[in-house]
Amino acid sequence: MFLFHAFVRRVTVPLLYWHVSRGRSWMVLALCTGDVRNSADGDSCLGGARTGRRSYGAWFGRMFRLTRSIRPRATEVRVEGSPIRSTVVVRWTDPVTAHDGVVFPNEGVHTLTLRWGRIATVHQAWDESVVRKACEHAAALGYQEATEPPLTS
Repeated sequence: MFLFHAFVRRVTVPLLYWHVSRGRSWMVLALCTGDVRNSADGDSCLGGARTGRRSYGAWFGRMFRLTRSIRPRATEVRVEGSPIRSTVVVRWTDPVTAHDGVVFPNEGVHTLTLRWGRIATVHQAWDESVVRKACEHAAALGYQEATEPPLTS
């Protein structure tokens, strides 16, 4: 188990965050099961729950359209379980940058369930007030999608 846990901590999580920072959601989605379940705290346009790669991809698309950049950084990674079924808990920080350069620093926890090394579930627990303010800011900049209800399916 040690090698699997070390691989997830030192390779998988940093690689996932690196791809997200560059807007490459397809690389993350390629590591997901077909019925991946994604959820996020809150009722902002980025909150709610979705099932399936297509819905998770739509969520990524919305997040990338509403921001100029996101730069998640893992500050702590814990892995439990075997390659058959494991849980990964990642504490993170993310200075989200709006299209006009305003930065919304956020932090939270991603909890992932892996089945045979593929992402089966991912939950974003974040500071909902920061996400809400960032969405309100994006709406004020003319991004109407920021006022829409969460993507669900």
